[in-house]
Parts: sequence; structure tokens; C-alpha cells
Amino acid sequence: MQKTICYYITGFGFGHLTRSLAIIEALLVKYTDVHVIIKADDRLLKKARQYLQTYAGRFSLHSFASHFSIVVDPATRRVDLEATARDALRWIGNLPASAQAETMFLAEQRVSLVLSDIVPEAFRAAKEQHIPAVGISNFTWYEICADVLGANPLLAPLLEMYQEAGELLVYPFSTGDYLPLMSKREVGPVTRPFDREKIGQIRSRYKEGKRPLAFLSVGGSTRVEDFPLRADMDYLVTMGIEVGDVVNVHRLSPDIPDSHNYLAACDVVITKCGWSTVAEAALAGVPLWLMLSKNGWLEERCIYQEVFSLGIGIEKTFAEMEAMRPREVAAELAALQSACAKIPARYRDGMGKITEIIKLYIG
Repeated sequence: MQKTICYYITGFGFGHLTRSLAIIEALLVKYTDVHVIIKADDRLLKKARQYLQTYAGRFSLHSFASHFSIVVDPATRRVDLEATARDALRWIGNLPASAQAETMFLAEQRVSLVLSDIVPEAFRAAKEQHIPAVGISNFTWYEICADVLGANPLLAPLLEMYQEAGELLVYPFSTGDYLPLMSKREVGPVTRPFDREKIGQIRSRYKEGKRPLAFLSVGGSTRVEDFPLRADMDYLVTMGIEVGDVVNVHRLSPDIPDSHNYLAACDVVITKCGWSTVAEAALAGVPLWLMLSKNGWLEERCIYQEVFSLGIGIEKTFAEMEAMRPREVAAELAALQSACAKIPARYRDGMGKITEIIKLYIG
């Protein structure tokens, strides 16, 4: 008998999509009786269709748009707190109507389980339809909004929706004690499967002698201008980075379905402090140079604290990237690489545990 899972994915950037697609693919591979309904905005659905094309007929795509923006000035990398707060309040005000629409959607489906990363309306809709609901994330939007808005009574509907989840499966690099759900279970990070043969091919193609090869990306929700390219490094550049056409820069298409393999082929990942890229680097054993916003939001601060404590990454300003001598770069990357090789079990692949938990819900 077919089991249907409805998977809600928040529309902020692409990181929530990539980790959700990894789980969806694992479920489709492991459980042949599972069908997945994916609810996300149209940008994400396009990428989901491309990535999951091998599993045609076993998933369906339904448009769903509900998110707000953390507004960052690309020139100063400073969060515009006022603009962010305004958009967060707009979004929160629309949550009850959005939840009602999703309740009606679920009423028309035969859904065994609702999964959410980390859409709050999904939990309210699932509760109304008596469907078990599980969150999978490293944070919720409640603590992010509370960090921006303070003790605002308008946050109450958002908190109530999250508290209606059956439980939250919590990835590493999380907001920890700030999470509002009482029922939490730790799981390891996930990523799309690495292709070791392709990683070797990528490295052979782009790696030049002892020159460090860097994966440079800030994802789909941010843009960085005037990045300081080093003459003694080579770069694989993806979304969000504005750099000139120079010999040591190799631009990757924003539509490549396996950017994680390119990341794993590099000696260092230069990125913002976003969960998916950080987790992919941790699982691939690649050190991190992190570009932090000047007045970072809660998730960014929590991720960086954990990365730094593990010794697998460090904050780098543009000035620091430019000023380092080649031997200093080599020594620092070697130290970070050594820490990557010793990363604790908590930070190893959590896919097996996650799929087993989901199986308990769907039978």
C-alpha cells in the first residue's frame, strides 16, 4: 500500500531545499512504497524536478510560498534589522490564512505524515487533519524572529504553530536551547550523496599543483560584491558572488545539480555561515573560511560558534584574505584539515537514523 508524505520546504535561499532533497531521495530509494508531495515555491520546485527526475511518478510538486527575507546589504554585509522586522511581521500576519489553506490542501490528500523544514503552517494544518507532523531543521523561524523583534506579542501565533509539531529532529549547527519545541531528537547532518569518482575527476580538472582550490559560494539568498581574489589560489564560483573574468576563476552554472561534489573536490570552502554548505563541508572534510554579516542573525551566530569550537573553520574578513602570505594560507588550511579529520560522531551522516524515524511514523 502506498504511503504518502507531504514535505514542506521553506523558501529562504536554497539550503533548506538541498538538505530536504537529500532526505526525499533517500526515502524514495529505501522505501519503494513511498510517494512524496513536495510543497515549496516555484523556484525550488524547478530545482526539485531537475534533481529527482530519475524518480518520475514517485513525487509530485505543488506550489507553496510563505517566507520572509533577512535583508542584508551586499556592499556592507550588514543586516537591515528594520527592513527584516517589517517583512517578518508581514509574514507572521499572513500565517493563519496560509495555515487554513494548507489544512484544506491536506484534506484533499491521503497523507500518512507531514514533514516540514521548517514551515510553521504545516504543523497547524497537520493537527487540524489529525496527521502526525515532524520538523527537521537546525532552527525554527520563531527564535530567529524573536531575536529581531524582541518580546513581541505578535509572535504568539508563530510559536503556537511550532509547538503543534509532534517532534523536531535537530541537526548539528543548531540554535540549541533557543529552540521552542519541547520534544526534540538529535540527528546527524545530511547531504546529497557524494560521488567519489566524480569528485576525483573535478579535482583533476581544476587543481593546479600545490595551489589551493577554493569553492566560493554564498547561496541563493545573498550577494557579495568586490570579493578579494588571491592570485595564488584558484576558485570554483557559484551563486551570489560578483567577481571579474580572470584566469583563476572557474564559474559553475547555478543549475548544476551536484554542487556538493565540486565543494568536496576543493581544499577550502569560502562561504557565508549557512547551514547546508557548512554541513556539506563538514561531511566532506573540507575546511571553511566564513564570511559573517556585520551584525549577524541568531542562526549565523550559533552555527559559527559551533564551527569555531570544532576547529574546522574560521571567520575571514576580506582584508585578512588579502593579507595572508601563501605559507600562512597553507599552514592554516592544514590545521583546519586536521580538525576536520577528527570531527566527532555527532557530525557524521544522519540519514540512516532520519529515514528509520520516518519509517516508524508511516509504518
